[in-house]
Amino acid sequence: LGSSIKEFSPERSWPTLRGYPPRIERGDSLDVPSPLSVPDTGVEVVVRPTYADVYRLSTLSYYLRARMVTGDAPAIRLDTGYEERLPIEGEALEERVTELFRTWFFLDTLARTEGYVPSDRYEYDAVGPDLPFYPPNLADQSMSERLMEYLEVDPETVEPHLPAWPTEAVLRPVSASAELLPHLAHVLAPVRVRGDADPSASDAPVGIATSPQAAADLSAFGPSNTSSGPGKTAPSRSSRVPSPDADPIPAGASVISPDAYENRLRRQIPERGTLSVAFLFEDEKRARSVRRSMVEPAELDGIGSLDVIGSPSRDAVVETLSDPDLDIVFCGASVTAGITGADGSLRLNGRDEAP
Repeated sequence: LGSSIKEFSPERSWPTLRGYPPRIERGDSLDVPSPLSVPDTGVEVVVRPTYADVYRLSTLSYYLRARMVTGDAPAIRLDTGYEERLPIEGEALEERVTELFRTWFFLDTLARTEGYVPSDRYEYDAVGPDLPFYPPNLADQSMSERLMEYLEVDPETVEPHLPAWPTEAVLRPVSASAELLPHLAHVLAPVRVRGDADPSASDAPVGIATSPQAAADLSAFGPSNTSSGPGKTAPSRSSRVPSPDADPIPAGASVISPDAYENRLRRQIPERGTLSVAFLFEDEKRARSVRRSMVEPAELDGIGSLDVIGSPSRDAVVETLSDPDLDIVFCGASVTAGITGADGSLRLNGRDEAP
């Protein structure tokens, strides 16, 4: 995956300096196109030969442009001779990998302040005095030398200043999930592994995604949730992780699939002002309110066509979801047992004709 990154320095923390990772397609044999090569950064990520380990360390490996190798226990090896051993238990491994990745990414953004695009960082003024090094001095060092310095930083020092991650993923430990890895690495999504490798439902998703904005909804998910207050302990991030086995998928989480990402890559991005948008609501009153907010006091800039439908029939739902000319469809109707229409619910299982 890391072959798409052309920058060894902390500048790789700029999203424009990270190319889209090469996609993965499952087949009967391994076939890696000749232009792709394994980067030599002096860093190796060691995983056990399991889907779970590979997935949990995939985003970190991508960002570091590290060679992924198999071993008896998860670890990060540097060409300085140092090896950072990682937890072997699944959830503890996820927590540590996510902690390292977030911390190292953040420190890269400080080290690049005197780089290609000199910039001042509010976070540097807040964190700099507590660091054992001057970040810009590390910009020209090797990856291993830089990571050795980063490992001296207590993650709690930078935790209050870390950016909110837009996407966090939960994958099922099956081969089909591998096709999602490039797309998740592209947005630097931490990956967790949950769910049965052999689900009972044939249409069970291989992956779901959450975001920090949904944390409040997901905090109530799972038996380990506890309330804050005297004598109470806030639930850990792991305890709030939903599972692809959940039915229905918890509020605040969404099903992800390789087809959806590929569709986004292959569709032509509409020009400004030509975006086609449709809203579906089971409540006519809400539909009128949304329609009014979208056009008053003036129509929103950038939208070419807008359709707000209240109490749609089953046929109207099918027609809207199947319309290839629509760029965005927002469904505000209940989806617990399918999309609720005026004349019944429409199940989406097995439908391939979405835009």
